[in-house]
Amino acid sequence: MADQEHKEEQESLPAADLRPLKELAKDFSLSYNSLRQYAYTGRIKAVKFGNQWASTRKVIEEYLATRDANSVPKKYRR
Repeated sequence: MADQEHKEEQESLPAADLRPLKELAKDFSLSYNSLRQYAYTGRIKAVKFGNQWASTRKVIEEYLATRDANSVPKKYRR
């Protein structure tokens, strides 16, 4: 069952737009560990290839647009 959920999640993300979470974290000035945890818990859409998580810029932009500003540490607020 977990494999089917993983496949459905992977299909919803365009393969051509996938970027490693480490790269996305750097691009958006976010913590890689936080993004990885969000991916693991399903807070953001992401796929795992071996031990590498990947997602799209659009997913991160959507996450940033919807998160609560009070839950962001002051040093990371824009």
